[in-house]
Amino acid sequence: MTENYIFFKVKTTDPNKYCVQQNIGILSPQSTCDVIVRMKAQEEIPQDRQSRDKFLIQCTAGSPAVPVKNITSEMFNKEVHFVEEFELGVVFDFPSQPQSSASESSEIHSSPEPAPLQEGPLNYISQ
Repeated sequence: MTENYIFFKVKTTDPNKYCVQQNIGILSPQSTCDVIVRMKAQEEIPQDRQSRDKFLIQCTAGSPAVPVKNITSEMFNKEVHFVEEFELGVVFDFPSQPQSSASESSEIHSSPEPAPLQEGPLNYISQ
C-alpha cells in the first residue's frame, strides 16, 4: 500500500486469447481493485497446466487530477518515469469434472485482502 495515487496497466503476451477488464486504471492511496481476466473460447482444451502466456502489470505514481481516459503508454515509459513491473505466468487449473462447453471462460478472483504483488504463476479458477 502507498500514500500515492498509482496508475496501472495490464498487458498480455496474447491479447487475442485473453480479455482483461480494467486493463488501465488509477488506484487511490491505500486502496485496492479487482482486475478480471477471462480466457476467450478456445478450439481445443490446453493439454498442459503450464502455459507460455504471461501478463505484465506496470505501475507508476500519478496525479489524482488525471482522468483514466488520459492515461497513455508514455506514462509507463521506463526511460522517463519510475515504473514497477510484475510479470505473472499463466497456469491452468482444470476442473475435476469436464466442462460441458469449451466456450465457458475462466476468471481470476481476488481475496478480500490481497497479498502484495509478486512474480509467480497466475492461477485460473474455473467457474
